[in-house]
Amino acid sequence: MTEPLRNYNNWRKSIRNFEWLQETVSGAMDIDMLVERNGHFLIVEGKPWHFDGGVVVPWGQHRALMQLSMQPNTVVFLVGEAEDEVYILNYAEAGKPRYWRGSSSAYWPEERFDRTTKGAIRKMIQDWWEVASG
Repeated sequence: MTEPLRNYNNWRKSIRNFEWLQETVSGAMDIDMLVERNGHFLIVEGKPWHFDGGVVVPWGQHRALMQLSMQPNTVVFLVGEAEDEVYILNYAEAGKPRYWRGSSSAYWPEERFDRTTKGAIRKMIQDWWEVASG
């Protein structure tokens, strides 16, 4: 595993802004974490926990995460972060979110998530790594 962030200023300088591509394509987004191991992919997207309980994902990002979750050897986790709680769902196993007409958003309600801890998520990712390592 890699070491934690050691130099904030170097990390900050490494961030790229692709605003100059804005008129080229629509729907560009970032992914919070992408890991590849022996042709297996793990994607983790973190979002703030909604005040009603659940997570709101922009529509285009939801569509991309859903399509990625259906690819072979690919796991996509959505993590909702509250001030002192963490929630997780597996995109491919969570069913469909609720759609808010006219809002361009998908809403994943609280009942689709497992309440967990950061340590438990770390263990899930370590387990994924071991399986992907063969």
